[in-house]
Amino acid sequence: MRWAVSLALLFMGMAHAQLRTQGALEVALGADLAEGVRAAPSWTLAGHLEAAHTLGAPLEATLTLALDPSVRVGRAAAFGAAAFDAGTFGGVAFDAGLTEAYALVRRGEVDLSAGLERLPLEVARLSAPFSVEARNARGLPRGVLGVRAAWYPQAFGASWRVRGALLYPATHGAAFSAPTPLLGVRGSFGGFELEATALYPSAHGTSSLVVGLGGSGLFGATVLYGEAWLLTQPLEARGALGASGYLGARLWTLEAAYAAPPPSTAPAPQLAGQLTLLQREADALTGTVRLLVADTPELQPALTYSALSGDEELTLSAGGSWGERVRALNVSVGVRSFF
Repeated sequence: MRWAVSLALLFMGMAHAQLRTQGALEVALGADLAEGVRAAPSWTLAGHLEAAHTLGAPLEATLTLALDPSVRVGRAAAFGAAAFDAGTFGGVAFDAGLTEAYALVRRGEVDLSAGLERLPLEVARLSAPFSVEARNARGLPRGVLGVRAAWYPQAFGASWRVRGALLYPATHGAAFSAPTPLLGVRGSFGGFELEATALYPSAHGTSSLVVGLGGSGLFGATVLYGEAWLLTQPLEARGALGASGYLGARLWTLEAAYAAPPPSTAPAPQLAGQLTLLQREADALTGTVRLLVADTPELQPALTYSALSGDEELTLSAGGSWGERVRALNVSVGVRSFF
């Protein structure tokens, strides 16, 4: 955690004069209910801050910082699994929430960056078959420490990209793991955008090759997407296939996947669907249903209503898990203010 704080302080010290910022502050009240367990109420104070600063010559670099800090207060039963750097003390869970802190230099068709930066590999919208990003205490993905280079060959088209990286993905119980090399190529083929990725991660003294192919494209008015991953140690395949589109003012998504449902790390077959009803201009009602098709099937429904007025947003949500081994419900209400 010391390296993260040092990097953030360095960023602020260099860029304080011309910072461009935006963010939000949220207060939420919630309760976790489980069969045979007393209700566990909690309240959460969370924030989101994005800051960027462009340095002039001779560096001509862009410094980026993103923070998602949170404090959650309640009985211990309300917390569940926490991220590796979140602390829980006497019913109070705190997460510093450093999501990104990196420097980016652009030279023609080449981008060079170093630091803590987001690296989403998934194409799926309702699952994540494979990811190198850890998640914070609220389930939000955080960046991966490393150095990266990306080449955008304009001669092949604007969508083409070749990127390489040397990453240090965070692992539970350790600040760094062994370095992980990554190589990816993205391009367009007949209206579909595809990306092939290969990386060589190491964990607990064991290295393995991971290769993946993902993409999306339009088929009429419907977006089709999918991804497939092969892990060699142990030998395992993961993937997802889905479709999304509009029915009037209703946005729908259907997806089948073999992936790990958070917070679990064990992959399982699953079917998921989501429907968003756009109410007026700034209100939305979103329903999501996930069915885990395993030895003991589990149903995970969720319903969220959000209403935006100016810079203020009200969110009401309820979700749960129903199966042979678990019956749980979570409800919450939150107010978010943007700045």
